[in-house]
Amino acid sequence: MNKTLKRIVWLGIVSLLLSGGCNSSSKSKDQSVDHYVAAVAMHSSDLNEEAIQELQEAVRLNDEFALAHSLLGELYLQKGDYEQAAAAYERACQLDEWEFEDHYHLGTIYKLLKRYPQAIEILTQACKLKPDHSQAHYTLSLCYYEIEDYRQALLFCQEAGRLDPKNAKILTSLGKIYYKMGDEYQAVNTLKKSLELDENQPEVYRQMGVIYIHMRQFDLAEQNMEKAVKLASDDPGVHVGLAYCLLKKNELEKALEQYQQALTLDAKNHEALNGLGVTQIMYYLTDRHNKEPAKKALDYWRRSLELLPDQPQIFNLMERYSNELQTAQEKSMTSY
Repeated sequence: MNKTLKRIVWLGIVSLLLSGGCNSSSKSKDQSVDHYVAAVAMHSSDLNEEAIQELQEAVRLNDEFALAHSLLGELYLQKGDYEQAAAAYERACQLDEWEFEDHYHLGTIYKLLKRYPQAIEILTQACKLKPDHSQAHYTLSLCYYEIEDYRQALLFCQEAGRLDPKNAKILTSLGKIYYKMGDEYQAVNTLKKSLELDENQPEVYRQMGVIYIHMRQFDLAEQNMEKAVKLASDDPGVHVGLAYCLLKKNELEKALEQYQQALTLDAKNHEALNGLGVTQIMYYLTDRHNKEPAKKALDYWRRSLELLPDQPQIFNLMERYSNELQTAQEKSMTSY
């Protein structure tokens, strides 16, 4: 029985609950039901703040009122208050360990809060309660992916895909998992299947471009990166991806254009700054007598490190070429 139907049943038997008993415990429960009924009515009228207040009173009067805790969790979730939503759903799950929706929503909230071990535990239970629910398996897979347990992520994503074979997002995630596990050919084939279902996925084209770069198939990489840019021209990330591909093909002018476009869209994009620096260094390496590209590179890297200091590779590059320029300047001075 789903939650909506349960609420209808509750509303149907309210009069019976209100008419029975007169001791203090029974009276508290009756009052709790009153507040719950009011909350359901307010929720149906989009008066969610008022509904939350009624539900808080309902659970204060009767802490074992599972449906009240569940609805409270739902309203907190809609509000974006994930901590409060988690607390409400936790109590609902304690009171009804067989209720799938509460376990599923709690697991989803734990994922949003990046509490992945807790999410995995509760979503595993949700999958047992409803083995044919594709989204529960998929969400569980995403949690395993976040903790880099790709084998478990693969198992649950494959099951989600079996249950919902026409879901492009599931196939996209499955492709990413294959890539993380080192199976690049399987990754590409799975991502292609995702694009057959939904061509409007710039991030998938970008992911395929990255994979083709690793496979050193640069023409295919460029084709996919260009499709990503065409679909999401206002996304700096796809411009960075295309620029990196062009850089690997040694097409420096085109790479510069794409990195600069990314920086125009996002002035604080450290990846674009890093790429601009690398591109300028590649110009410098073709003619070490011209120091201007190297100076530009150092400026880009300096700005990048100001935005994100923890970049040891960029720090080392900056130190290396700073020393090289300084040594060249000292030699120049001693030659006079």
